[in-house]
Amino acid sequence: MMRINNIKNAVCLAGALFGLLFSPAIAAEIVVGNNASSAVSSDFLQGVRYQSLGATQHATLLFAKVVKADPQHAAAYFRLSQLAQRQGNDDASFEAARRAYQIDPEFRPYADQYARHLIRQGDYAGAGRIFEDLTHQDPGDVELLGMLAMLRFEQGDMEQALALVDTAELRGGGIREQLAGVKREALIRLERYREAYDYMRVVTQEFPEEAGFQVHFAELAAALREDSIALVHYKRAIELDPFNLGTSFSLAEYYRIKGLKPAFYETLIPLLGTPRWPIREKTAYFLQQVWGDDPQAYGANLPYTIRMVDALVNSAPDDVDVQRIYAQHLVYSDQGDKGWQVLADLVEQGRANLGTYTGIIQMALLREEPEAVDKYARLAEAKYPHDEQLQLFLLYVQLQQQDTTAALSRVRQLIRNTANDSLRASAYVTYADLSYLRGDHRTAFRSYEQALKILPDDATLLNNYAYYLSLERRDLDRALEMSTRANALERQNPIFLDTQAWILYELGQYAEAQTLMRQALAMIGQPHSEMLMHYGDILQAMGQRAMAETYWKRALEAGADKREVERRLSTP
Repeated sequence: MMRINNIKNAVCLAGALFGLLFSPAIAAEIVVGNNASSAVSSDFLQGVRYQSLGATQHATLLFAKVVKADPQHAAAYFRLSQLAQRQGNDDASFEAARRAYQIDPEFRPYADQYARHLIRQGDYAGAGRIFEDLTHQDPGDVELLGMLAMLRFEQGDMEQALALVDTAELRGGGIREQLAGVKREALIRLERYREAYDYMRVVTQEFPEEAGFQVHFAELAAALREDSIALVHYKRAIELDPFNLGTSFSLAEYYRIKGLKPAFYETLIPLLGTPRWPIREKTAYFLQQVWGDDPQAYGANLPYTIRMVDALVNSAPDDVDVQRIYAQHLVYSDQGDKGWQVLADLVEQGRANLGTYTGIIQMALLREEPEAVDKYARLAEAKYPHDEQLQLFLLYVQLQQQDTTAALSRVRQLIRNTANDSLRASAYVTYADLSYLRGDHRTAFRSYEQALKILPDDATLLNNYAYYLSLERRDLDRALEMSTRANALERQNPIFLDTQAWILYELGQYAEAQTLMRQALAMIGQPHSEMLMHYGDILQAMGQRAMAETYWKRALEAGADKREVERRLSTP
């Protein structure tokens, strides 16, 4: 293989190609094999011409003809890779780039293109080796150092990424705009926040017209509680780019995190009103960070809430999720009938989504209209027969209606049909709880065992199963083992401590039970009837009758069963 090295021929070729592509550099790309013919070169040049004119199919055919005649023609493979990439054929583009690189690994355009393909495939190590080789060939190439820094960053090697950025800045004569973000993020991930802050301050001075750098510096200033500096740079960023959603959103988040609600809402309202923020993201953010399902949050910020809902409705009046938010807004503002009608109309029009159905079923529950609950539940199941989230919601509805028979049937269906282990375990637990409440303890314990096979380290599951065993006074040693494990997995949980204390009581280990029960009562922070009753029983077993009676009476005040308390007080 040889590269054209006759200066006269190279100049002539460059001049000819300049007329076609206005780029004399193409001459350096032309590589031919040892047995190359003038026909091959002619086909290649004709392919270049077609490519420049946008005739992709003709160019591809000519370059394919070239590599068939000369399998060592790296330049043709390089061109085929470019064309395939433009056509969206990533596999063909990758293979052609790989072949060009294999033929001539020292020619930078081939190496660069192949390395970028490796990056797209997530092979950062392979791409890094190529860029390292290129860097060794040309240590002063700042662009190569930058690419290598980005690769090391993607591989998680923050220290090496920083070192490469520093080298690029040193050799390039100062901060590299395209690498400033890499250095900032690497410093943040290394928790070197003050260094990141100082660096970005210099960056904003070097590039005062770059709005993104102003925002990045503002975010660091906010994190370091330099609030006045943060606001100055947020303001500067908005002045530079007043229509940038990211900048306004970052400022809104700053106000939210700082708890400055009026400023947060004022900044958010224009964002909710712009169609440039995707509606799904917008409604999800509004529900999560602003409103949720909490009527108190609605009433506490009523003037702002009205403006925010209006902004959402005006930005997407026909969107189903926006209509659901609007309906909820009407309900919270004592216009329940209008809110109900909004959702009912969506169902009648065939536009309802899953959120619409859950919303109107919840309204029907609040309105105590069981027939409406059944109606919309049937319609929802008909439209979403295999949606597991809907099944969970309808299970919740049946439990609210205290329809345990229907709930058991739905849980059995979930256990049979779901492929989600976590959901199946939750279904087994619900089935166990319902079975226990119905007095079918054998089925309940069998279901708990099935759940434990799926989630052996679920603290709540371990605690509840252990507690039910203690109530039946069976397998107490195993119950203690599970309860101890639950407390190890989730420390400082007073309910779990109460379970373990009660099991120790049943095992006759009263001193240990008393110690844990004291901890549980101290943690719970408020009167808890069952815990107070348990502690009274423990004290009674320890011969402390007077103190036991005190805690039984406190349990009664907290809502314990009066007959149970009186039975204890009347028993010597």
